[in-house]
Order: sequence, then C-alpha cells, then structure tokens
Amino acid sequence: MYKNIALLFLFLLISCECPPQIDTSKEIIPNEHSYCIFFNINSDYKVFSVNSNKIEIVNSVNFANTSNKNYYKFPDNYANLLLFSNNIPIFNTLIYTQKSHYYTFFFYKFEEHSSYLFVEDAFPDSLQNSYIRFLNFNSNQSVNFEIASSLPQPIDVFVNMNDYTKLIPMLEGNIAISIINPASQNLIAKYDNINLKQNSITNIVYTGDSTNYNVYILKSNKQ
Repeated sequence: MYKNIALLFLFLLISCECPPQIDTSKEIIPNEHSYCIFFNINSDYKVFSVNSNKIEIVNSVNFANTSNKNYYKFPDNYANLLLFSNNIPIFNTLIYTQKSHYYTFFFYKFEEHSSYLFVEDAFPDSLQNSYIRFLNFNSNQSVNFEIASSLPQPIDVFVNMNDYTKLIPMLEGNIAISIINPASQNLIAKYDNINLKQNSITNIVYTGDSTNYNVYILKSNKQ
C-alpha cells in the first residue's frame, strides 16, 4: 500500500507543470528627464551649485554669466531643487517638470531678498524662429522694451514690476533693444547688435531699484 502511494506521488510530481518565473523588478529608464537651464543674477552669490534628489545637476552657476548656455538634464515629475554656495544650502524648493519639456530657472534679488522664477520654455514643435523674452525684476518701476529689427516698425512691449513676457517669436538676425521709462518716456538704456539665432531664447532681464539698475542678456540653446 505504501509503495502504491509513493508511486502516485512521484507521478503527480513529474506531471506537474510549474508556472514560469516572472521578473517583477522595475527598471528606471534613464531617458525619463526634463531639461533645465539655470541663471544666476543674484549679486549676493558669485557662484552656486544645483542639486536635486541627492544628485548634482550643475557644479557651478556663475553670477552674470551671459555666454551662450545649454540645458541640463533634470529629474522629471516632482523633485526638489537645492542650491549650495560655499557648501552651504542657500535655497530649497519643490518643482514639477514634465518629461522632455524645457524650463528656465532665474535666481535673482528683489527688494533685498533672494527670489526665483521657474518658467517653462514652450518651444513649438517646428522651430523656424528665434525667441526673445523680457523680464522686469526691478523693484521700483515698470518699463517699456522697444525692439528695432528689420521690420518696418519697432515693437513695443510693456512689462510690469516683477513680471515677464511669454516667448516672442523673432526672425533670426540682429536687433536693437531700448528700455524706456513709460511715465517720462526717457530712455533708460539701449543695446545694439543683439544677435538672435534659430532654436534659441534670448532673455532680456532688467533688475535693480530706484537708484541703480542692471541689464542682463542671457541666452539658451535648445538641443
């Protein structure tokens, strides 16, 4: 009897079809990221580094670096953005980005306090133009930006204090920018021969207060 039970158990064991092994491990796809560029126009910090989720994104972002710059890969979805200067944390916030989208981070000074602007660079699918954006971080006045280009008439753009424009499509080539006090119509500053290139953004940033002002021309190139 015991012999028959043993033979039956062996038959069941041999005829059993075991389920296949399934690999349930989750792979992190390295291509899942957004793109960010960082500008330092905060005079309190000569340089800072950018970190997110314990990863160093940029080693050094120098103050008033106006040379052409490229975007950096940045974690998509919700992620913390942490700035260090001299190994000391100076800024920390939570931001949200979408995969493969482009963003610009401005770190600046407004009314003696550090502030920031994080804005999406909504490039169209077909890049046939260059783009310009005006930002007014001056704590004392609104301004008019006047664009002189190859077009017959200049383009006037009004920007309130601590405000900015959307991306304005422009033809590739040289332009001149005049910054005008809208109340008095007095010329504050003028910049000639600003070169606009295809697939790029030129940010014209006006900063300062009632006694002093600075203008930064910051460029970024879409990969």
